[in-house]
Amino acid sequence: MHRVILTDRDGTARTPMAGAILAEEGWDEDRIELLVRGFVVLFPEPVSQKADAVLVANGIDIGDYSSTQLKKEDVDEDTLIVILQEKDRKAVTDIVGEEFADQIHVMTELCGEELEIMDPYGGPVGSYGVCFETMSITLKKFLNLVREGKIDAHGVVPTEEEIL
Repeated sequence: MHRVILTDRDGTARTPMAGAILAEEGWDEDRIELLVRGFVVLFPEPVSQKADAVLVANGIDIGDYSSTQLKKEDVDEDTLIVILQEKDRKAVTDIVGEEFADQIHVMTELCGEELEIMDPYGGPVGSYGVCFETMSITLKKFLNLVREGKIDAHGVVPTEEEIL
């Protein structure tokens, strides 16, 4: 696996937070490229104000981030596409093509968790904080699994015993 794409609807809240958390945790960009994409991006937008406030409160500066549309050209046979909710699978598959459908995986499933990462959209900044905290735990598991080679572009899902 040489690339991981984190994708969400508009790419302005959860996925930029996820990318920033992984960078803070020591994602090895030289070994595996990390892209943050939205699958419905009409024009580039900055990270949402509430997501940015939560990142800043946690000592993370996202810089001059702006959302980028997911494109089929972003994907090849060695790319893992990570979605945050099962309901997004069809929209992402429509963009990248059926030939890459087996490379699309829900983040929490990859990490052996039952609940998906909540979408704080429309909620107060506290909802974004809860999302950040729960996502941080999941992303640390994800990062460890990637480092250990237990996840590849086809999303080899580890057993619960392997995660713990």
